[in-house]
Amino acid sequence: MKIFKKLCAIGTLSVVLATSLPTTTYFGENISTVEAATQTIKLNKTKLSLTVGEKATLKLSGTKSKITWSTSDKTIATVSEGKVTAKKAGKTTITATVNKKKYTCEVTIKKAVELQEIKIDNISFKIPKSYKELDLGDETEMIRYFTAPGKGISDSAIMFYCIKTGLKADYVNGLGEETLQDIINESLSQVSLLVLDVPETDSYDSKAGNVLISEYSNKIGDVNFNTVLYLLVIDNYIIEIMTYGKDDVKKEFSNVSKNICDTLQVRSDTKNSKSTK
Repeated sequence: MKIFKKLCAIGTLSVVLATSLPTTTYFGENISTVEAATQTIKLNKTKLSLTVGEKATLKLSGTKSKITWSTSDKTIATVSEGKVTAKKAGKTTITATVNKKKYTCEVTIKKAVELQEIKIDNISFKIPKSYKELDLGDETEMIRYFTAPGKGISDSAIMFYCIKTGLKADYVNGLGEETLQDIINESLSQVSLLVLDVPETDSYDSKAGNVLISEYSNKIGDVNFNTVLYLLVIDNYIIEIMTYGKDDVKKEFSNVSKNICDTLQVRSDTKNSKSTK
């Protein structure tokens, strides 16, 4: 009788364990678990904004099954293995289908920004046509000011300052950041601009070379201005780009400033020109 009770207890325990443990199949079959069944399948982005010509990659995580990618409008954007290419302005939906289930990303394509070329000495760069160049009676032709669309210089602006050192870039870069700042401070003092000791906070590898980036805030009256400085050396020039705004213009100015750095070129001719459009 006691033996029978023990066997019943063992049998009950076996049933409990069998129903509570993950399901496992052997002899060459796939091993499946409760955890695998509840794994989340997720698209890395549900919204995406690009300009015409730009590319981005969408990824579907949480599955090893075959993924089929499609777009609701191929004239707006195409997709291949998750790689999205912007074709023209408009909106489309990118869909990733796996095991008959769909995961979507709403994509907005904007027109490419029209650019104007600016020339200073034998340096040239490009800035959006929508930015207006201001004539403030500069102390030197090596300084240019640009205001954002719909903004005045008291609201926000970009200052481009070009310092001709007479030294080649590889030599100047080897001097170190402090010596670079000394050279800049001396040049800035000659044109009566405010010189601030701002430490490096970040860097960016532009097409023209490595750019040091510094950020700080300063208050004028009751208004708080956000300022970002971009500093790089190209050929025998030190370039300083100062962006500021009392609104949250950091992202827009960052894109414009990086575009300036990426389009910087040293021309073979030495003709000076305000701008060509």
